[in-house]
Amino acid sequence: MTGMNRRRILNIIRMDLMTMNGGKNVLKTTAVIMFVICAFMVFFLSPLASIYAPLMMGAFFVPMLFQNELKYHSDKMPCLLPISRKDLVRARFILVTAAYLGVSILFYLLVLLAAKIKLYCLLGGEEFDVIAIFLELSGGKFTEIGLINLFYFAGFTFGFMLASASLRKYFRNKESISNSISLKLITKNDIVGLCFLLVLSLLFVLTITDVLPLANMLPPLIQLMVQLAEVANGFLMLAVLLTWSVCNVLYKYVSALVEYERKDL
Repeated sequence: MTGMNRRRILNIIRMDLMTMNGGKNVLKTTAVIMFVICAFMVFFLSPLASIYAPLMMGAFFVPMLFQNELKYHSDKMPCLLPISRKDLVRARFILVTAAYLGVSILFYLLVLLAAKIKLYCLLGGEEFDVIAIFLELSGGKFTEIGLINLFYFAGFTFGFMLASASLRKYFRNKESISNSISLKLITKNDIVGLCFLLVLSLLFVLTITDVLPLANMLPPLIQLMVQLAEVANGFLMLAVLLTWSVCNVLYKYVSALVEYERKDL
């Protein structure tokens, strides 16, 4: 990427950031509300509830970021600027990826803090420590931090792929995701899709922790994931999942690039 292209990408990102926030700081307000909900879950329920936060971000990240563009019908504005469609797709994939990774890292540190102070145990007692229950069911294969990583990394991977798929869908047809902007307008398909990802992530975690004895019935790839999750506090498994999700995001990026170049605006 040349210096001129890099400046063009940065200018598109700055333009999107100004459009996203709007005059009433809608983006900041929505982000704070989501952050408070997720923080409440990991501090007062269990750090393992962090599996839901990346999935929620993946589902609502793109609609939340581009809601003002749809609301004020400014989606045609990039067509008036001296930029190519390729630059627009590239800039927005970089923006969504950087924002998702940044928020995920920040929330991961919050999860580690919640696991450290164990506020949920102080309020509900040791019998409400879900982490201890899972460690007992898994037969001591995991450390506490390893189990937390397993839950969070699983949610992070599926959420990352969901965010890129949502952005590709946005480039294909902007109106197709407009219903996800308001909680009052969430469709039944949105709820079913998010629940499906949550159940899939939980099944993945429960199988790896051997709570559900399905590992011997699954393909060798899942058995490999089980072994990776048991060592290095799950960071080896993170490397595999991150590689998988990056490849998936790159596929979504190339697909969006080709489809948007051919689209009639």
